[in-house]
Amino acid sequence: MTCALQARLTHFRSCAGGAFTQSRVTLKSVKTRNVTLSIPEDLLRQLKISAAKQETSLSAMLTRTLRQIAEEEDGYAEARREMLRDLKKGYRLGTHGKIGWTRDDLHER
Repeated sequence: MTCALQARLTHFRSCAGGAFTQSRVTLKSVKTRNVTLSIPEDLLRQLKISAAKQETSLSAMLTRTLRQIAEEEDGYAEARREMLRDLKKGYRLGTHGKIGWTRDDLHER
């Protein structure tokens, strides 16, 4: 069992002109699992460079991207459930359940 671990770290950095900036980080332990991926070497090199430019790890970058995909899927699933619920309920089209046209009327040229 993983217990929620919080640690507050304060880091002071010296900037030009003697000014200081402060950054705070809150760490929480999160249960993770190692996964083995097979990635072409040239793609792996590009991803490592991209992660370095973003000042993050490759693992953090992939986790963020995969989380976005999962959240998009969750959003799609919720929208689909809402639409199916609406379809079961039906829509008011102002016809009061009566069709006032024929197929020929619709396809008249």
